[in-house]
Amino acid sequence: METSRNLTDGLQEMKGHLENVAHAVDSLSKRTEEVMTELARIKESQNEVLAGLALYERARRLKESLGLEQDPPARERSPWDEIQAYCRNCTRMTPISEPSAVFQDGRTTVRAKCRYCGTMVLRTLA
Repeated sequence: METSRNLTDGLQEMKGHLENVAHAVDSLSKRTEEVMTELARIKESQNEVLAGLALYERARRLKESLGLEQDPPARERSPWDEIQAYCRNCTRMTPISEPSAVFQDGRTTVRAKCRYCGTMVLRTLA
């Protein structure tokens, strides 16, 4: 009697575990379907991008062969492009960006940002 009761309890426990496993497999299969749908959408987008790039490349080659391709205009050089200032953060002389000049006592002080780290730098010019 005791053995059959233990066996019945064990079978009921096993049935509960199997139901949990079946539920987990079902939810995983739904998630797998969602992932597969998302992958298909991504592949479609990738194909559209690749087709656009191929079209762009063909148009560029056609313009080149017809002599219609123009070089982009060269960026105008500014006198500030050559100025460097000591950056305490980088611990070296670095090129500057976003300069502004202040004139005091016959000297020009340039206040700008380091191009590499963005720290404020100063440079006094003679």
